[in-house]
Amino acid sequence: MKKGSIGIVSAIGGLAAGAAIASGMRRNMETAQSGKTEKFRLYYQVLNQWLMLKQEGKELEAFFQKEGYHSIIIYGMGELGNRLLKELEGTEIVVRYCMDSNAPTLDEEMNIVEEGFDMNGVDAVVVTAMFAFDEIEERLRRSMDCDIISLEEVVFGV
Repeated sequence: MKKGSIGIVSAIGGLAAGAAIASGMRRNMETAQSGKTEKFRLYYQVLNQWLMLKQEGKELEAFFQKEGYHSIIIYGMGELGNRLLKELEGTEIVVRYCMDSNAPTLDEEMNIVEEGFDMNGVDAVVVTAMFAFDEIEERLRRSMDCDIISLEEVVFGV
């Protein structure tokens, strides 16, 4: 009789532990999914505003001119970084360098530099990875003495 009771208690304990683990995993997945949702919501809002500016005939160059930024670095050369680079081609705003944690896999024609590179003569770094802006800004502040702004600030600041 004792063996049967121990087996039942063990089975119930195993089920409870399994349920707790599964619940924790589900919460972690939901948190990760929520983070992705927020990331893409932010991207949508920024891209929507950017498109509205284009439809109104406004350019991002106006923000940089208003703030006195003539020479910038683009941090994050994913889709948004590439769109910003293309947007600023042919304007008075000089993109001196591009920075990206995946630099070895990027287009060789971009002037890619690593964090800590001497950035004299650069007015601002524009971070296109807006979802991680706070972390990136904190890291860059240790080695850079220029303004660090997000693409969101640029687009909504025109």
